[in-house]
Parts: sequence; structure tokens; C-alpha cells
Amino acid sequence: MNKNVKALYEIANKPSRNIIGLMSGTSLDGLDIAFCEIHNAGTNMKVVLKHFETISYTDETKEKIRAVFAKQMVDFQNLTTLNAWLGSFHAQLINQFLAKNNISKE
Repeated sequence: MNKNVKALYEIANKPSRNIIGLMSGTSLDGLDIAFCEIHNAGTNMKVVLKHFETISYTDETKEKIRAVFAKQMVDFQNLTTLNAWLGSFHAQLINQFLAKNNISKE
């Protein structure tokens, strides 16, 4: 079995695990971050929302996203660099969220 698939399988089969969920919708208001505790799996699954926050995007961030959002044609180089930048930016927001809520990165 692929080592990454195996790792995900082992995590999914733990009796409980902590998961961070992210969403940034079309309103571009910000990044929604949910920290959940999940118990069991399948029909026996129980999800407990422990912390939630929407971290607002700056006007600059909104403009960067709008430059490629829902366009028929976009500059491919801009799109690919934005993708990498946005991933790093979201990681910073997640780290801030974890620190603010005293949640271990482990």
C-alpha cells in the first residue's frame, strides 16, 4: 500500500482525531477555519466543533483572487504563482488560529 494512503487509512481508523476544515467561498470575505474533534467513523461518527473563526481577507488579497476568479481567460503564470502564494498565506492564517486557540500543531 502507498505510504501516504496507509497513513490516511491509519488516521481514519483512530477512535478519535482532530481535523481542521477550511473554506473560502465566492464572497471572498475570508478564510473559514473549523477545528473539529471526530470520534468513530461511518454511521457511528460524532463530530464536535471545538473552535471556529472567519479570518477576513485584506483588500489586497481579495484583488489578487479576483484577478483570476470566474474568468474565461487568465494569465497562467499569475494563476500558478497565486496558487502557491495563497497556500502559504492560508498556512499563516491557520498557524495564527492555532496559536490564538492554544491548539498544538501536533
